[in-house]
Amino acid sequence: MISNYIKQCNKIVAGNYDKLFLAKINDIASVTFADNVVSAITMETGSPDPKFAYIETDLDTVSFTSNGTAERGYFSEQNLIAKFSEKTTALETALEDFLDAVTCGVVAIRIDGQGRGWISGIAPLDKIAKNRPWMSVVEEFASGESIEDTEEGNRYTITFSRKSATREYELKEDLVESLIQTKDADFVEWPA
Repeated sequence: MISNYIKQCNKIVAGNYDKLFLAKINDIASVTFADNVVSAITMETGSPDPKFAYIETDLDTVSFTSNGTAERGYFSEQNLIAKFSEKTTALETALEDFLDAVTCGVVAIRIDGQGRGWISGIAPLDKIAKNRPWMSVVEEFASGESIEDTEEGNRYTITFSRKSATREYELKEDLVESLIQTKDADFVEWPA
C-alpha cells in the first residue's frame, strides 16, 4: 500500500511569535485555572483601567529559564529574559513602570517561538504559597563604540528574576489566539 504524504515546510525559529505582556500583580483580580492551564484572566477595575502592557517595541526574543534542586523543599531560580534590538524612548516609556513595580511584583505573559502562551508570577490558589511574582530586574545595555558595532551594540536586555516553587502555566488556545491573532484580549492595553 502506498500512502500520500504532504510535506509541510513551516518556518519555526525563535522570534516568529515572541511577544511579552507585563502587569503589576495588584492589577490582577483573578486567573482561572483548569487542569493547570489558564482559561481566563480578569483585571481589577479602577482609574486608570489596569491592564497587561503589550511590550512590543523592538522585541527580538523573550525566554524563560529555570534551575532548581529538590531536597527537603523545592524552589528554583527563574529568569524571564527579554532582548530588544535597540534602546528607544518608546521602550523606556513602556518599561518604566515595571522597573519600579518589582518591589510589589510583576506577572508576565510570554508567547514563545512555537506560538504557545505562558503566564508566570501567579499560580492556582492551592499553590499560591509557593509562588513568587517577578521581584527583581536587571538591565543590560551597551551602546557600542563605533558605527560598525552592530553585533551586540545598542542591544538592550531586561532580565526579571525570582525564586519560586511554581513554574509557568500554559494559556488556553483561545487566550493565545486573542493575543497573537485577533489582538482583542480585554485584559491587555493594546497600542492605538
